[in-house]
Amino acid sequence: MSSPEKRTSKKKKEPSPNPSLPDDFLLSCFARISTLYYPSLSLVSKSFRSLLTSPELYKVRSLADHTECCLYVCIQFFSDLGPTWYTLCRKPDQTLINKTKSSSSSGYVLAKVPIPNSPRASFTGLMSVGPNIYNINSGPVSILNCRSHTWSEAPSMRDDLYSLSASVLDEKIYSLHVFDTETQTWDPVTIGLKDGFYNESIDGKFLVVASNKETTSCTLLGGGEFRWYDAKGYIGRWRKLEGLVGLPELTSESSVRLADHGGKMAVLLSQNLSFYYRFSHEKMIWCGEISLERRNGGCEIWGKVEWFDHVLIERL
Repeated sequence: MSSPEKRTSKKKKEPSPNPSLPDDFLLSCFARISTLYYPSLSLVSKSFRSLLTSPELYKVRSLADHTECCLYVCIQFFSDLGPTWYTLCRKPDQTLINKTKSSSSSGYVLAKVPIPNSPRASFTGLMSVGPNIYNINSGPVSILNCRSHTWSEAPSMRDDLYSLSASVLDEKIYSLHVFDTETQTWDPVTIGLKDGFYNESIDGKFLVVASNKETTSCTLLGGGEFRWYDAKGYIGRWRKLEGLVGLPELTSESSVRLADHGGKMAVLLSQNLSFYYRFSHEKMIWCGEISLERRNGGCEIWGKVEWFDHVLIERL
């Protein structure tokens, strides 16, 4: 009796679960997504991470008129280590669509950005101009390209004036000398100092320490009060920023930083938390976004707190 022939079957090749897509197609998709989701997308694969920091992506975003503002935060936890960089993003499990009014969380978080070879940062010398952040410290000026997350250098200031605050006006950085970000050169300029603020008129405009809009500037003074100044000189004095309902009470001991965030004012507040029974120390970072509105013929500015939430807890 002959035995039946054994059937041999070829296994069909299963399709790849992650087929590769053309870079041009991916760039077109990424350009239509808010940069708030880029940190989460960069975790998908190395190719995604490479495309998200490529110059081509920002050319596509510019052509599609999808440019937007990104908030970068530089934190120096220890004096003997370099700074750590973060950027504001959306939590992976939350979107702008499914966020309800009853939700207690803003849906924002600070995500760590891998930026190698970061020089020591002087917090009074970190200035943002266009897509770059300028670190004015001892030695050459360090320039961080926020698109590629790479560093370059520009000439250092001629005099040892790094302890002074700096200010940005018309894409130029002023700190007793003026740094032209286009030509990357320093030129001397005479600026008067009064009450700790720059207030000397240059070409009919005013320089201030903390600027958050093109025509007005805000700062936090002793006693925890926000004040604003008209850069065009119509008001001529610092005035209280009204409103701010939902913002916690701040004191002169509060560690606060203000920044421009797409025409709105970003507020960063740090708080140290010590747990002696665990022999640990934590730093909590809070962040909020404030929209500004002129009222009463421009003599008042009111701030509306769009959201305020803790965005980072870091174990030290």
